[in-house]
Amino acid sequence: MALHLNPAILREVFLYLVPPKPFAPYDIPFDLFVCTLVCRAWHHDARPLLDGIINYANFHSLFYHNSTEKNRIAQLLAESKRNGLDYHKMVVRMIIDATYVNESEFEREANALDAILKLNPPNLIELLVYVDFLAGSPATTLNPLLIQCLQSLSPSIKRIHLQVQGDATSQANHKHLVDLISVIAPQLLAIKLSRFTLDSDIVAALRCCTELREIDLDHVNDDHRLPNVPPWPKLLVFKYAQSGRAAITRTVVGLAKSCRHLNSFTFETDSVAVLPAIKDTALAALLQDLPELRRLRLARVGYVNRAFLAEILLPRGAALEHIDLEGCSSLSLAAIEPHHWPALKSLQLVGCHMVGARFVRAVVDACPAVEVLVLPDHLMSESKSEMGLGAFRRERKVNTWSRVEGLHVLGVDDKDPSGKEVVEMSVRGGESLRGSGSFRKVWKRVRRALSKTE
Repeated sequence: MALHLNPAILREVFLYLVPPKPFAPYDIPFDLFVCTLVCRAWHHDARPLLDGIINYANFHSLFYHNSTEKNRIAQLLAESKRNGLDYHKMVVRMIIDATYVNESEFEREANALDAILKLNPPNLIELLVYVDFLAGSPATTLNPLLIQCLQSLSPSIKRIHLQVQGDATSQANHKHLVDLISVIAPQLLAIKLSRFTLDSDIVAALRCCTELREIDLDHVNDDHRLPNVPPWPKLLVFKYAQSGRAAITRTVVGLAKSCRHLNSFTFETDSVAVLPAIKDTALAALLQDLPELRRLRLARVGYVNRAFLAEILLPRGAALEHIDLEGCSSLSLAAIEPHHWPALKSLQLVGCHMVGARFVRAVVDACPAVEVLVLPDHLMSESKSEMGLGAFRRERKVNTWSRVEGLHVLGVDDKDPSGKEVVEMSVRGGESLRGSGSFRKVWKRVRRALSKTE
């Protein structure tokens, strides 16, 4: 019997099942893994070899597109649970990929997912469904898969991402996707819809998600159907990437009235040439009426310019800690005062072609809490001193500047009361070194380093 085999002999057998180096990070050595599940004695002897090969984080997200691999994983998880092991408890995310597969592949995919879901993974909180009707994923094969998934759905799921492309507008294609949302609506905390067509049934299902903390609408269609008064009182994060011509200004204004705890808002377009679906007046209402809003991202929004900065973002953004204005190419300098962004910790300006050194210096001078600045590429060669970044260090190969804790360098033009040039560096305990020979040597090295960064 297996229990009486010499451990040394077992180890020699197991060594034949160890894959050659280097080990692929996402591969699972199925043959060796199966051996660990024969009995507890074999598990005890084979587990050290397995630990040296496998990355158990692979079980956190079951992403395998190959249904054969997914079925083998389902069998491994089921067998490990029967042996009193806890591999099934590692599963945090599952992906249903109904893209570029045929009908028979669908059936095998459904069986594997059903087998895993029937194990009731207690830590499974996220479900991702990818469907491409343009790639030949008809409702006749998709719906049985979703039905089987619904029958075994784990009550622990809190997050869902539906990415649907192609002809997703018909009732036949949408019915079970709507059912999927409806079943988990009471406990759902986050939902993302990508390339999705909103119809009245989908919107009705979203209205039932009253516990939502995060909603992400990524290039959805028919977004005018969104409710004017969003029924998500606990919502913390709202993300919206515009798809073509759209208008959701009333929905955004409604966020300011009904989602009082919102702390992060994102609005993206594909180009500054696109007519924004959200008017600047709606953003003004958000900044004015949401006291807990801390994070704002406006990417490639055409009206984000000097006037928007001076009239809306500066006077109404005092509570903001993180601002991202990626690709807002019309943005330019406006007068920034200390009372405008006193809490600002990070500012992202990638793709802001009109931003210059004076803009960066104005931000640094007026915002003492700022810790990270991500600057546009055309400022890569700009002088560090011209931008006022003496207390910052640039990350390698990117134009990202981070404040250096405990370091403050005064310019060589600073004078002490006696009229002599002086340089000061803060050191541990708040002490300062002035004029000593050791400090002069240190300062020479600092100046050389600074000249290289410039």
